Amino acid sequence: MENEKAVVASSVRKEYNIGGTIVKALKGVDLTVQAGEFVTISGPSGLEKRRF
Repeated sequence: MENEKAVVASSVRKEYNIGGTIVKALKGVDLTVQAGEFVTISGPSGLEKRRF
């Protein structure tokens, strides 16, 4: 199980249109989680972490 990839995300991008202004929340984010690793995504309430 060593070096087994459980999650791979490449070049993730997320943009929001807020009042006609484009907000780039994620700009080409890469993430690899190996089997057995524990990862958290944290931040203030209301920042749509669950969508990542």
